Amino acid sequence: TGYRGVFHHARSGRFQVHPPRGTLLPGGTRNSFETAVEAAVAYARAVAEEAAVRRGGGEEGASEGGGSDRSVPPKAPQLHVGAKVRARFGATALGAVGTKFYPGTVTRLHADGRADITYDDGDQEEGVDPK
Repeated sequence: TGYRGVFHHARSGRFQVHPPRGTLLPGGTRNSFETAVEAAVAYARAVAEEAAVRRGGGEEGASEGGGSDRSVPPKAPQLHVGAKVRARFGATALGAVGTKFYPGTVTRLHADGRADITYDDGDQEEGVDPK
């Protein structure tokens, strides 16, 4: 998949996270994702949260006592212009069924959270839903 700790499940077509030994996904986090990017974000959150706990401090979701409050989910990271992504070309207009993931770069962000993407093969798509 190109993402550390993210694996494609051939039968289901979904992506799974395998965090490093001793690292748990935040409480209530599922381990099956529609996109590799979603799975990579879950992996990164788990690793960052574990690192914060080991430092004795906290990141997002930390309680005042310095420990991690796993009942408060961290905020989802925001896309940014220049971010490398894998997106389903045409899925916003046609639906996800029958579309494939292609690598690309975010070229513009819209106020509603959608993004314009220029794919590595030169194709462009406007108003892509990040889900």
